[in-house]
Amino acid sequence: MRKIWLLSVAPLALLTNSIGTQAADLVPVLSAPPPAPITEWSIEGGMRYWYSEGRYQKDLFDPFTPTRLNSRLSYDSMTGHAGEAFARFDHRSGIFIKANLGIGNLVDGTLHDEDFPAFVFYSNTVSEMKDGRMRYGSADVGWNALSSPLGKVGGYIGYRYFYERGNGFGCRQIATDAVCVPTIPTSFLGLSETETWRGVALGLNTQMNLTPQLRLEVDAAVLPYVDRSGFDNHWFRADINPQMESGRGWGAQFETILSYAVTPHWNVGVGGRYWYFTTTEAHTQFPGVALDSPMKFSAERYGGFLQASYKLDGGFNTAPAIVAPVWNWTGLYFGGHLGGGWGRTQLQPTSGFFGFVAAPGWGDVDGFIGGGQAGINYQIANWVLGVEGEYSWSDLDGYAPCDRSFYTCHNRVDEVATLAGRFGYAYGNLMFFTKAGGAWAQDKHDMVRYATANLFNADVTRTGWLLGSGLEYAFTPDWSAKIEYSYMDFGNHSVPFTDQFGNIANIDVDQVIQDVKVGVNYRFNWAPAPVVAKY
Repeated sequence: MRKIWLLSVAPLALLTNSIGTQAADLVPVLSAPPPAPITEWSIEGGMRYWYSEGRYQKDLFDPFTPTRLNSRLSYDSMTGHAGEAFARFDHRSGIFIKANLGIGNLVDGTLHDEDFPAFVFYSNTVSEMKDGRMRYGSADVGWNALSSPLGKVGGYIGYRYFYERGNGFGCRQIATDAVCVPTIPTSFLGLSETETWRGVALGLNTQMNLTPQLRLEVDAAVLPYVDRSGFDNHWFRADINPQMESGRGWGAQFETILSYAVTPHWNVGVGGRYWYFTTTEAHTQFPGVALDSPMKFSAERYGGFLQASYKLDGGFNTAPAIVAPVWNWTGLYFGGHLGGGWGRTQLQPTSGFFGFVAAPGWGDVDGFIGGGQAGINYQIANWVLGVEGEYSWSDLDGYAPCDRSFYTCHNRVDEVATLAGRFGYAYGNLMFFTKAGGAWAQDKHDMVRYATANLFNADVTRTGWLLGSGLEYAFTPDWSAKIEYSYMDFGNHSVPFTDQFGNIANIDVDQVIQDVKVGVNYRFNWAPAPVVAKY
């Protein structure tokens, strides 16, 4: 039987000292090959809370004398609270990909509506802002031109998306005229502005390692072209409900982040950002006017955020691990999720609604969503079969023009639950899946008429169906993270609305909800001990 001797570096050195060059000649033969990288990518992902302030302004010019300003709406001091998911992927070649997705509420602010007519009184009214919404996202691809242990600098090209809806409640006259005399209480929605900005970004990203644990990141981008679309709702005027508006222009964004590595994987940080958008050309067609009216839009938002992230180092300069587990997704699991949802609700009266002039139309709803999930998986080769149940608390809500008789319609979704089958394909510790099943939503609807203060409301549980898809990544045999999209349709069903006097009105409610969620799961692994592959 032949014996194979493995010599470590320390005994080999002793042997060389004792018997001379014969042992030394063995060193090249027994040397290990250069270490190979574990993976080509370094990945970091996490969550942020963003507190911000914002301002939005819209100027409407005369269609016949384009240099004359007819009216101005100023949405000031709009405070926002947003939750955000972000991720960055760095390749050893210098290529990087980064993205974020956020959703939030606009909780307060002040709206001034000014009119500058040529031959009658100047008017200025003020409204209280609340119950607003915002959504935003970005996706960038770039290359680090400079990279060293001290940091890296790279340029990128990307895409930007920003959605904002401001709601002005009540109306109080503060300058001449009598548009809001007597004063309209703040319980009634009077004006809304909904806008979406989309554009191409050209930017520069810098990361500086101040200490082994402390990193400073600075990101700046110019948006040479942005498309702006939106609409205005004057809820007490049927002819401006909605008023469609469009335009194009440019923008700029700046962001800085200071992060600290608590462990080799976990990081916490603090940062700030500033966004600005404006139009160079915009227009609308005012009711009863054949010519387009020129417009000017500008929006800005700024604030600070807190973040936490988890990083998987690519190990570009690290020796490979000795073992690599073969993953198995079989087992029970439970976890939690956060995300954002949006949808549409249509209300159509069918009977008993006195004083209601039907004008059905879709009303947008959106907001936060969060909760927990539990399920079971069973893996056969690369295929994964399972069942999952989810429960989510939500603050999805929105307003819609529901008639031409001064009714304001408010729709809110407080809870969403689903039970679905999952079908997935696993590639090691990464699984792609689809899901289908049933969905339930707890809805609250109300309609209030300013002229009579008559209020109809309904509280109902809706039943519908669900389709979704996503991907899940296992960091360890027990812990995984996922991102998924779901589409839920609750159909068209009659709902009884009741007012404060006991009158009942039957309203057909048609509802669709969509959401995007990120989550984590802990799995009770039923599979045998992981098989290991040796290098």
